Amino acid sequence: MNADEIKAAWGRRVVADKTWLLHTPTLAIGQAQAFFETGAYVSEVNGESVPDAVLRLTTGHAFVVNPNAFVEMTVREVDFFVMATDRFTKFMTGAVEHAAVEGIPASAAVTILVSLLRAQQRALEAMSTKEESP
Repeated sequence: MNADEIKAAWGRRVVADKTWLLHTPTLAIGQAQAFFETGAYVSEVNGESVPDAVLRLTTGHAFVVNPNAFVEMTVREVDFFVMATDRFTKFMTGAVEHAAVEGIPASAAVTILVSLLRAQQRALEAMSTKEESP
């Protein structure tokens, strides 16, 4: 098998298995939904055919097929992702509702939440970097 055949076989398999994937360059997570042969996918960005095989996730993200750019998630990782997403959604909903009850303008509430999220992202990235260093 050549490299293109290996990529195509992997793409078809993860779609058939509905595998949950983490795209490492973008950190997008979703189930493999559709595999498009070389040249069959038309970009939603510019309307042109993509000259390589493409994998689309259930999130709508579409990526050129490269098995090395993905991590196949375990059941425990998927369960954690689903739980964290659910709890995060509940927190954000509650925060927005609380802001409304307190009379905080929507634009101010969103700005505060964005600030909070950015601070949390920096803290998580700092933890991740510390864990990776020897």
